[in-house]
Amino acid sequence: MRLRSPAFTLVEVLVVISLIVLLLAMLQPSLGKSRETARRSICASQARQQGIGMGAFANDHKQTYPTAVIHSNWPDGAMCTDWNRADSAAGQGVLFVEGYIKDPRAFYCPSNSHSASNWLDIETAWNPSDWRYTYVHYPYWANYQSVYDPGQTLRLLVARGPTDPSDRVLVTDNITIDTGSAHANSASRNHLGLANEPAGGNVLRNDNSAGWIRFEQTKQRVVVPRGAPHQRDFYF
Repeated sequence: MRLRSPAFTLVEVLVVISLIVLLLAMLQPSLGKSRETARRSICASQARQQGIGMGAFANDHKQTYPTAVIHSNWPDGAMCTDWNRADSAAGQGVLFVEGYIKDPRAFYCPSNSHSASNWLDIETAWNPSDWRYTYVHYPYWANYQSVYDPGQTLRLLVARGPTDPSDRVLVTDNITIDTGSAHANSASRNHLGLANEPAGGNVLRNDNSAGWIRFEQTKQRVVVPRGAPHQRDFYF
């Protein structure tokens, strides 16, 4: 007599599939949280790379950091161009042009998935003719001067050179709240949490330490008035 091999019934197969789907659904939040934790670590590492580049730059330039965008109404985004001189770098762009940062991907937060936030592809955008269209994900606050900071409160918080206090800020994650801007890049924010609200970000300080702070721990630093072209408030 031939023995028949036992076979699964359709019901049993469906039950197994259902259990697998249920397990995956239960694991998904944990997997997502692990991925975001990894991205935050990469983000902090990239901020420290920028700090090392700024320190090396300062050693070669009389203990001063690169000049950021001056008299801008937009502390985020196109922060690598000197608007007063055509095809001239500013901020993090200076670090790249002068060779202190070799790979511009260090300027792009791994948690920012907004495809239009770079404007141009990283592989092709990093040349002087494209500075005005090259966006970065980390506001660079050293020597930053904004029409939306008339009291120059940032000067009390931000380092302008390595001899400034160690707790002064150099670079932060792009932590913003959109207050009604129709700008094409207004969706570009790093480290979003529930309901696409800011979860927090990394802050690079003058001792080259980069640490995570929850959004609840931040303070509103740059207040963009209502009716302005770019209505976003910045936190760190």
